Amino acid sequence: MTHSTTVIIKFGGSIITKKRSAKPTLRPDIISQLGSELAFFLHENSDTQVILLRGAGSYGHPIVYKYKLYERTVLSLQQQKGYQETRALMDRLTDEATSVLLKTGCPIEPLRTPELFEYRNDLIHLTKRGLIEQALSLGKIPFFGGDILLDELNRPYIISADEIGSYLVKKFRIERLLFATDVNGVLDHFPPGQNEAHISHLSRADIRHRVKNHSLQSHETDVTGGIFGKLNKLVTLDGCETVIFNGAMAGNLLQVLQGKNIGTKITKN
Repeated sequence: MTHSTTVIIKFGGSIITKKRSAKPTLRPDIISQLGSELAFFLHENSDTQVILLRGAGSYGHPIVYKYKLYERTVLSLQQQKGYQETRALMDRLTDEATSVLLKTGCPIEPLRTPELFEYRNDLIHLTKRGLIEQALSLGKIPFFGGDILLDELNRPYIISADEIGSYLVKKFRIERLLFATDVNGVLDHFPPGQNEAHISHLSRADIRHRVKNHSLQSHETDVTGGIFGKLNKLVTLDGCETVIFNGAMAGNLLQVLQGKNIGTKITKN
């Protein structure tokens, strides 16, 4: 009997949307490219299962800032409006991206993050694990991502796809976590200096040191913490190989799935 492996892939909001756009703007060309590469790989590797996550990009970050939904206080009447608008935009992003991905042959099963997770006692909890497992058992790709939750005190919590991915690695014993971003890999500075190349390899010890000393700099506005927030969530994922790579470059996703040396590889230990 063939042993199936499960991989988590995150399509960053910076590549599936025009992240710096003031209005929610999809990038269907990039999504189609990624979907085609993923569909090709799965056709050639039928023993691989995929959980697909998405960032929020221009569908999420601007509105969260507009209504200050990152403040973790009980929602005002105005913020309740912002919460509803954010939720609607997250569903719209999932639906629009799903429509594009289905055309590439990817067997997408769109799911809603607030139906899967709760946030209580300052922790996220996967309450509907069965929905993910059911999709995987049917040969589908469960697809969801960054969103907004309410805790038991009616306070908003921004749950990022990075946080979801790191959480699911532990829950599903995932051995590979892949981040398709708009940069070639982890950089010592962002934006990079002239002729500055990305770091090709990092160990967990390297990440711990860099996170502790804040030696990775970013000037990008991102309510989920950008690259620093991403790495901070990876510190505890011993036993999982992580790759951060440029997903906007045609062919990169397929090569990473095939095990080629693309982007920054963070080793298991």
